[in-house]
Amino acid sequence: MTKVAIDQEARNKAVDPRYSYIVQAPAGSGKTELLTDRILALLAIVNRPEDILAITFTRKAAAEMRERVMLKLEQALQAEPTEVHKKGSWQKAKAVLQRDRELGWHLFDNPNRLRIQTIDSFCQSLVRMTPSLSGAGASLSPTENSRTLFEQAVQRTLSMLDKEPCVKQVLSHLDVNVGRFHELLVQMLEKRQNWLKLTQDPQTALEEMVATLHGIVQHTLEEAIVALGPDYFEQVKAIVSEAAHMLASKGEENPLKAWLTWDGHVLGADSGDVALWKGVVHLMLTKDGNYRAKVDSRDGVDAKSPHKKAFLAWLKTLSDSCAEKLHAIRLLPDELITDHSLEVFPQFFECLALCERCLQEVFKEQGEVDFNEISQRALRALGSQEEPTEMLLKIDADLKHILIDEFQDTNLIQKELLDLITSGWSYGDGRTLFLVGDPMQSIYRFRNAEVSLFLKIAEEAKKNQGLADKDKQVVLGNVVMDLLLLEENFRSDAGVVNWVNQTFKEIFPASNQLALGGICYTPSNAFKPMQFDSPVRYYPFTFTKDEEGSKDRAIQQALQCGVKLVKEALQTHSESDNAVAVLVRSRSHLEGLAEALAAEGIPVQAVKMVPLGATEEVSDLVQLVRALSHRNDRLAWMSLLRAPFCGLTLKSLTHLFENQLLQSIPLQISHYLQDLVNVERLIGRDEAKRLAFIHQAVSIPYAQSDMTFTAYIEQCWERLGANRLYASAAAQENIQAVLKVVDTLAPYGNLDLNEFERKINELFAAPTSEKGAVQIMTMHSSKGLEFNEVILFGLHKQPRGEREALLEIESEQGHLLLGSITHKASGIADQVSALIRERNKERQEHEVSRLLYVACTRAKEKLHLVYVQNAERAATKSTMLARLETLIDPQLVVEAPEVDNSMPSMPSLEWEVDNSNLKRYPVSLIEQLSLQHQSIPMGFSAHQGGAWIFEDKLPSAIGTTAHYWLEQMGLDKLQGWSIERIECSASLIKRQLRHLGVESAVLENAAQKVIDLLSGVLNDEKGRWLLSHPAATQEWSLFNEEEQNRIVDLAISTEEGWLIVDYKTNQRFDDESLDAFKQRLIAMYSEQLKGYAHYLERLDGRVAKTAIYALDGCVWIELF
Repeated sequence: MTKVAIDQEARNKAVDPRYSYIVQAPAGSGKTELLTDRILALLAIVNRPEDILAITFTRKAAAEMRERVMLKLEQALQAEPTEVHKKGSWQKAKAVLQRDRELGWHLFDNPNRLRIQTIDSFCQSLVRMTPSLSGAGASLSPTENSRTLFEQAVQRTLSMLDKEPCVKQVLSHLDVNVGRFHELLVQMLEKRQNWLKLTQDPQTALEEMVATLHGIVQHTLEEAIVALGPDYFEQVKAIVSEAAHMLASKGEENPLKAWLTWDGHVLGADSGDVALWKGVVHLMLTKDGNYRAKVDSRDGVDAKSPHKKAFLAWLKTLSDSCAEKLHAIRLLPDELITDHSLEVFPQFFECLALCERCLQEVFKEQGEVDFNEISQRALRALGSQEEPTEMLLKIDADLKHILIDEFQDTNLIQKELLDLITSGWSYGDGRTLFLVGDPMQSIYRFRNAEVSLFLKIAEEAKKNQGLADKDKQVVLGNVVMDLLLLEENFRSDAGVVNWVNQTFKEIFPASNQLALGGICYTPSNAFKPMQFDSPVRYYPFTFTKDEEGSKDRAIQQALQCGVKLVKEALQTHSESDNAVAVLVRSRSHLEGLAEALAAEGIPVQAVKMVPLGATEEVSDLVQLVRALSHRNDRLAWMSLLRAPFCGLTLKSLTHLFENQLLQSIPLQISHYLQDLVNVERLIGRDEAKRLAFIHQAVSIPYAQSDMTFTAYIEQCWERLGANRLYASAAAQENIQAVLKVVDTLAPYGNLDLNEFERKINELFAAPTSEKGAVQIMTMHSSKGLEFNEVILFGLHKQPRGEREALLEIESEQGHLLLGSITHKASGIADQVSALIRERNKERQEHEVSRLLYVACTRAKEKLHLVYVQNAERAATKSTMLARLETLIDPQLVVEAPEVDNSMPSMPSLEWEVDNSNLKRYPVSLIEQLSLQHQSIPMGFSAHQGGAWIFEDKLPSAIGTTAHYWLEQMGLDKLQGWSIERIECSASLIKRQLRHLGVESAVLENAAQKVIDLLSGVLNDEKGRWLLSHPAATQEWSLFNEEEQNRIVDLAISTEEGWLIVDYKTNQRFDDESLDAFKQRLIAMYSEQLKGYAHYLERLDGRVAKTAIYALDGCVWIELF
């Protein structure tokens, strides 16, 4: 008998295209399958594929969803499957194919008619199509590195210190600490979506902040009152009042002094009662938040008090949960806003508004914005429900169905965008909204995601369950929705599912806490049977503080355990591409595991784990860059001489350069090589050949070169034969990443090495694509993935300590709360800041618990938890181990084996010198490369197989220069451009060509060729149209889901989709017909343009057409 999922009824409802739902889908519940089935069900009833919009939060997820839909359509061309669980998808896909034939969609030829895109790309499309409404020019591009833009805006704000009183006043309140003020404003700009509206009316902002704080106070007191029970006041009023007066009579410090003026009213949830409540809590709880076991005269309670015995007995009846709620009262401020804040906050809001205006200026000047700005401008592009723009009306007419994946990661702006888009919908008009997510997997609070938005909508939708259609209420925008809960887990072994259920029921809070992002646990039901006796195992490695070397031995044992588990998993699942993953909370928590695995010969695929600079090829290239930038950089040159392409021994380096500190190493090498006999006697013949080789490869200083600094470095690198040494795809990608940084920072030399290293330190190495590799990644990166076995490593490690906030900020659900801006030297503790700090800390604790849940639910068959533990005390509260420690079943614990000394130990902190293991070229290769240097000037390139060939740079240099000028003309929309202006720029064009390596003999003709090409464009109607189009983006730099960079010469966004244009400067041959010229260009570049189109369609979801614009003759060639 075929097994049916226990939530099958909910799944059937979810794919009914007539209704709107919000679906809570726990890990492993098959939500992607559900989404694709819903898309198929919708395609079978719409008139156009574009009537449906599916939104995801990553490019990878969007690409996967589109591929899944197309795969199901392809499978529908085959016979109906025999598996029951596949029949539903097959039948839906079959109906879509019928619809496709009836309406002539041709989805197989035009798969990108499926509008599946990220929320960011959807917002970008709105902004591009409405530049005047959104306040954005078509050339504004989003950037990941927005901090630089924020810093420029802040610096501009601070420069107005003498002109703007608000800047001077706020700075004064910060003890004139410019650095602190600068960092504070940068932080505020990062979160500006939370305060932008408030700065427009500072008085209203203050009122809203006070109202928010009042709401927090009221909610906290209400929770305490409910927990205490209906007769609580009768239990406390007499003894607290008595204690207050007794302490007052002694003249001692009186934490109950508010009770001296108590007028007899029953304490309620009003902010005016906070001081009285704090007195009650003081008498009921210890400082640690536990109920008092006794009270005495020191607390103001006389030994003979008639209320004492009953009071203590009553305390014993109260729950631990009640104590927590009472303890929270201690954090409440005595007053909602101080006179100081009333004075400072209006000035601060004015300062923020000024800073935001400066940021808008920076955006315009740099042509870049952050993703937050894209969302803000997309919202502006739609107008409002009362005054909709043409764009909103068009979307209202075009969009019939919206699906959103990972809705728990939505932020407030995105929710407002959805509200606005659906504001004109009405129940029963055939339009539907479908939201899918799992609040238990909400782990992106640091990106402004608000899980409370999902919870609030789900709670409202739940109220509609069981009601007649006419009685159901609007939940979001103007959409009536129902809540569906999925329960079946199709991913994991029953043993893993059961363990997750038991464990996280205890770790997660007992009920949802909307204000603090707390999520109660929703259990799953395992679809798969239990295949293993103990699919979840703990591997503790204990140490004692007093035993010397005990902790190091425990860490060594943990590393060896990790290696052993990886080996076994790779062997067991040798046919799987996702056999085993090692997940850590942070990269620093690996403690040398990656190195230990590599030492055992196990391929490691580290996803954003290995810093770019830590790879061997980048380490060598960075030293080459440093050496070529500064000839006196002794350390860089020493490193270069030790690198594999030279490989001098330490003995040789000592003989050559010990105590030789007055001259640069390049100069010393040059002097040595003037007397080869002496050099060979000093270090040996083979070593002398190595020294001569490095001199030949990099002896020409950049100042004597006529090319870009990047090209100079690249050719030195190639002359060293390094591309042969580091030939893997991952290594080549890493090398290109370094060269791109150099090209960005210093295309013509004078590289700032500090900035260069800072940029390199921000990047990660490309992962290896080697089969049979263990995958290592952070728990955040693992979301959405699954593996046969999962190893959670370093659970005992503490997170990196966060710096104390310059200003405590709480921003949830559109409410803003700020701590006081005070003089740091005053030493006055701000109660509001303390409250916000603790509330944010609690939010973070909830998110860490959810992150642990995400990590554990990646396992399909087995889950291994490896950690080091102090045998004498409990785990530190901030660790993940602290959440699990009291829940560990002893039967699941694996005893630690003794250290196996035959296995590689942790990397030693002491340097070892062993020249026999020096990795370097053989002398025969050195000789071969040296011979090539004698005949090959600086101006060659290396191709696969190590064959060195000359490269004709002239066409490339002409093309690069022409592209630069076309970009400038396009950015200006041809305003101020003429043939005369181009001709007057001849000297600049020559200088650019010379930097690109064009020799003097042909420089004049090359410059004239560029001028002729550009003049032809200005004389051509199509050329002028391309360069002046208001919706055109020039030299558009985009990244696909694999983070590969694509540069599109020209992209024009239209209502129908995209037009991608590639400029080509290829020269038409003298005897070549126009048709033959076109066919040659099509043959050369059609695949490249097809790739651009495919990429952009996957990114944006709209159809992309491509064309070539050949500058030689201004030939227009439409392709797809």
